[in-house]
Amino acid sequence: MSENKSEKAPVKQRSPVERAIVWGGILILILVVAIEYRAQQGYTNSLMALSEASDENDGELTLEQVEALFSGGPSRSVKTENGIETHFVYSWLSFFKSGQYVLNILASKDEPSTLLRFYTGDGIDPMTPIPPKNPTPKGNLSLSGGPGRGSSGGGESTGEDEKAGEDDAAKNENEASDPAPSESSEKPADEEKPGNETENSDETTTEKPVE
Repeated sequence: MSENKSEKAPVKQRSPVERAIVWGGILILILVVAIEYRAQQGYTNSLMALSEASDENDGELTLEQVEALFSGGPSRSVKTENGIETHFVYSWLSFFKSGQYVLNILASKDEPSTLLRFYTGDGIDPMTPIPPKNPTPKGNLSLSGGPGRGSSGGGESTGEDEKAGEDDAAKNENEASDPAPSESSEKPADEEKPGNETENSDETTTEKPVE
């Protein structure tokens, strides 16, 4: 009995499938970390190198010289193209910061193609003109066809008509607020006092004969 108790139970070994899953998860995690580190380092180093080279050469760099400064193996794609310039997008693969490790290069169509400008991020070109926030609507412009007609030719009133209506309303209010003159207060200018008429009528003149 004592000999049986002293014997240890055999250690259960993991199956090959479990071991493959565990090691596979570890390898995937290491791969993801390596890709993120490569993207971050490649983007940062490429941006710093491009900024320094652009300052030293006053921006006069060819597209080949620009691409030679990049590291980390970015992918390149053409976003827009016209008769003047071509917009290239260089991006570094990232699983957690997609769209952040992006470098935009605008190069001329000349041969050799030269660097015009560059900016970072997956956004709008900062050199693009911004439209006004409150553009003047075309429908508010009045025509010279006469009062009461807007730009659409309908029955819309113009700003002058509205102002004239406000003035008339204010004038009517002032007339209503002023009290009407009473008839008793009016007195004809040519009316004579009754006392004067009596005195004039009773007065008699006596003439003394001249001797």
